[in-house]
Amino acid sequence: MSRAVLIWNKSLLIFILNTPVSDALYVLRSIFWINMKEAKVRLLSHPEWMQEQDFMEDLSDAINSENDL
Repeated sequence: MSRAVLIWNKSLLIFILNTPVSDALYVLRSIFWINMKEAKVRLLSHPEWMQEQDFMEDLSDAINSENDL
């Protein structure tokens, strides 16, 4: 597994463990359903770009975009 995938999985696990279940599911649905193509292309095409800070920024953007709806 590439380092980027490991960082992604670690960050996601930490997020899930520290978040109430309903909130975690809501955010995960936002990330993986609304932004699935973008995240997949970014992760697979440019894994060196996916750092832990980028993940947290993407997560924050996903939460904010859902709140704007």
